[in-house]
Amino acid sequence: MSLNDVAVDVSNKRLIVHDDMAQKISIFTYEGEFIEKIRLDFITTSIAYLGNNRLACYCDYINNPNYSIRSKSPNLILFDLQTRKTQSKLFFNSTINRLGITGLINNLSSTYSNDTVHLIMPLNDTVYNICNNKVQPEYYVDLGVTPQMRELQRTASSSKSAQETSQEDSKPQYPVICNMLESDRHNNKSYYGFYNPRRKTFKEGVRIWEKNTDNRIPVVNDLDKTIPFMPMATDGKNFYYVMESFYFDHFRNSDNPQIANLSKTITANDNPVIVVDHIKNNP
Repeated sequence: MSLNDVAVDVSNKRLIVHDDMAQKISIFTYEGEFIEKIRLDFITTSIAYLGNNRLACYCDYINNPNYSIRSKSPNLILFDLQTRKTQSKLFFNSTINRLGITGLINNLSSTYSNDTVHLIMPLNDTVYNICNNKVQPEYYVDLGVTPQMRELQRTASSSKSAQETSQEDSKPQYPVICNMLESDRHNNKSYYGFYNPRRKTFKEGVRIWEKNTDNRIPVVNDLDKTIPFMPMATDGKNFYYVMESFYFDHFRNSDNPQIANLSKTITANDNPVIVVDHIKNNP
């Protein structure tokens, strides 16, 4: 078994586990009791529960022949856990060169309202809203390059030599939205910064690739200058981040006694630590 992703059905208290090696979905109760196993006839890399036994399955830029139409394959497949019926969405040219396309932390992220899922993809400047079996563009991020230009470039690069491709891959070519979270506290969207849709204002975070080590995180922790703030998920009221245990070695002599004492109890071989950041209400 190769655990690839987990989706949570809160209403029915079920865990939906995706095994990418066996191409199957296993469903368990919260207590770990096995319910059923479902075989998939398509490859998916990320899943999210949509409610009413529906599952959003992100297929990345992987060619799924059974679902291809006129040399185009779907980036997204909606799957009904009860009827096993599928709906294919957002097709891409299956001849595209996949070399260098990197998977993201959260291609599919649930919103705080729990009835909507957001989708972001490499080579795409649009944030999609998935709700009630409908997929619609919700936000457009101006990356300075059109999707058509990116696809043409990548398709054309397939015919280049290995040396030319290697030289190109060493250079940054395509901007990528790495993560997108939604909170009901500030009603903003975040990806290396924060966007407020009400005021239509964007506040940029710290650049991720600055040479200064302290600036390699989206938002600086200026409260106690210890635990970095790199949100990976949200429930609307809190942001969550998984931090590898060996990082706590840096905080053993922290001026914050609580962090210093905690760091001394964690070893490099311990399990990762879940960091929770509470979001204050707007004043």
